[in-house]
Amino acid sequence: MAEHGISHYGVAILAALATHMGLSIPGVDHTLWEAVTVKGLEVESSVKESLYTTLVIRLTKILVGSCTAYELLSGYVKSNPFSQASRLILEWLPGDLLLSDKYDSLHSSLSRTRAAGLALLLVGALLQLSARVSLGKYAYFPLIPATPAPRRMLYVPASQLPVIPDAQNSSGEKGFIWSLRATHELVTSGPYEVIRHPMYTGAILTLFGSGLYYLSSGSTLRSFLIQHLRGTPLLALPSHWTPTVIGEKAKGLTWTGLLLGVVLLAAIGVVRDLVTRARREDAALEEHFQKRWAYYQWRVRYSFMPGLF
Repeated sequence: MAEHGISHYGVAILAALATHMGLSIPGVDHTLWEAVTVKGLEVESSVKESLYTTLVIRLTKILVGSCTAYELLSGYVKSNPFSQASRLILEWLPGDLLLSDKYDSLHSSLSRTRAAGLALLLVGALLQLSARVSLGKYAYFPLIPATPAPRRMLYVPASQLPVIPDAQNSSGEKGFIWSLRATHELVTSGPYEVIRHPMYTGAILTLFGSGLYYLSSGSTLRSFLIQHLRGTPLLALPSHWTPTVIGEKAKGLTWTGLLLGVVLLAAIGVVRDLVTRARREDAALEEHFQKRWAYYQWRVRYSFMPGLF
């Protein structure tokens, strides 16, 4: 391969690895009784247990992996068009995109949008990695449903206790609070010196970075959408309908626009789950560490973005 091709594929592999790392949120390490309690209450004690977030993250990883593999294979075909391997590749993959020069070039230099997306991917992956290193074994800590009084005990139904307040925690669940194990430690080093939830910030940056990188000009996914979906109407309105503002907008709605909208809504849904988990963690940490947490929260004011949120 030419030097330009090698650098292009190196960037493609780097972006795929950064996406995988940035979206690899650690699962929780429940004990058997903790897992049974969480399941019995029909609540989610982690982002990983959210079916919606898990599905979005897995689909994103599959799409990114598929696009990266396609780019690498297309580069091989373009560099060795008459080899036996290239013929086998063309038998299994859609050759119309591989051999097309009319659409976005898969070998063009990075546009500003894709470069910005790649930067977000790298920052997100580094945040995710540094947060996990700083947390160590506590990266897998669970949030435990506990009785409001006495605290730090595994949740017991109110019918089995003499007296239990009708408590409601900061996440809105009634009858229990989110607590931590007695052995948990408050980590304030590394990226936790700047923001309180760098792991979730890394995942959010990775999600939006992957959108910029893989849906901008020059990407395989965008090329596929343009090749097969450009101009395809989603709504075919009858010609005798009187044109209205809504009608004209509906006529312009295409499958490409719908897919972009779905991607944006999916990312917003994942952000919502991450924010919910972060608030539960804050409530549990405040209950567990009290003054130490209050001081840390005063010193590190922002949860996700320094100066913003």
